[in-house]
Amino acid sequence: FPVCDGAVHAWFSNQTGLAAAALYQDIPIPAGAAAATLSWYHQLVTGPGFVTPPPAPFPVPGTQYFSVQVWDPLSNMPLAVLYMTNPGDPTAQVGCIPQIADLSMFAGQTIRLVFVAEGWIGPIDVTVDGVSLAVVVSNDCNNNGVPDECEPDCQPNGIPDECDIASGTSQDCNSNGVPDECDIAN
Repeated sequence: FPVCDGAVHAWFSNQTGLAAAALYQDIPIPAGAAAATLSWYHQLVTGPGFVTPPPAPFPVPGTQYFSVQVWDPLSNMPLAVLYMTNPGDPTAQVGCIPQIADLSMFAGQTIRLVFVAEGWIGPIDVTVDGVSLAVVVSNDCNNNGVPDECEPDCQPNGIPDECDIASGTSQDCNSNGVPDECDIAN
């Protein structure tokens, strides 16, 4: 398989069947994550076709599949399936197939990201490349549950008006919640 992104890729190879492999990394998703997007490329080839596993912990003998999953890092139990091959999918998927998945539901948690290849029926070869996580974190200077970028900011300096006034960066001589530089004629 060609490398998709950079100079190297991870390669799961099972030329004989009757085996399973899992590649994983524990990843903290920040509590203030407004967005957490996982992206990766994969390529795969299998001879016999895919057999989707029942919902069960890894490994599952009698199956033939590639999957990207989120596990609880303490129990190793699956929490979510981000990608899974299915019966009838092409048995050769080459050419750096891009994938994305939303991980924002796991904000404030450490998750185990797991790439799984099980080949209990016949050979399966999988490469994974260009794995990255893009996280957007929002501040909430007044702790009201609303991201700062969604609050009024008349200057605009990237800090909500309420926080400018509370910190003393702006004055509010008439106590109407609007900084004087936006409210009072000079």
